Amino acid sequence: MVQQFTGVIRGVNFGGDAKTGWRPGAASPSARVEAGAANREAYAHSPDNPYVAVADDPLSTFAADVDTAAYSNVRRFLSEGRLPPIDAVRVEEMINYFDYDYPAPTGDARFAVHTELSVCPWNPAHYLARIGVKGKVIAAENTPPRNLVFLVDVSG
Repeated sequence: MVQQFTGVIRGVNFGGDAKTGWRPGAASPSARVEAGAANREAYAHSPDNPYVAVADDPLSTFAADVDTAAYSNVRRFLSEGRLPPIDAVRVEEMINYFDYDYPAPTGDARFAVHTELSVCPWNPAHYLARIGVKGKVIAAENTPPRNLVFLVDVSG
């Protein structure tokens, strides 16, 4: 059985009138607000990282989660003929959007690492490295039970 929900998530209406946010079963809105009347999009500022020589700082980190929202958001701006705000462009989320179809680890390995090295197309004196990590795929019936806890903030 599929449950259907209606409501508002991060300012995006679903299951009702997209212009007013009204949905069946909800109280009538006291004032109708046309779509686009207020721009509620805000992005945390993320300053550019300066160039760092590997010899000076050999540690590099990259978010391995699967958040992909930035790609869809940037695509939305571009399809509307607008450039996205610079802070809406999150490179790690755009990279995580794509499925690279890396081979899964074999045997008892929990993950597999795939690498590629190439000359940098805009500066032949530099190289670009691609490092892909693929975790072991575990069938749903073989995973232990999970307890999911959701916190719903309705403060405003």
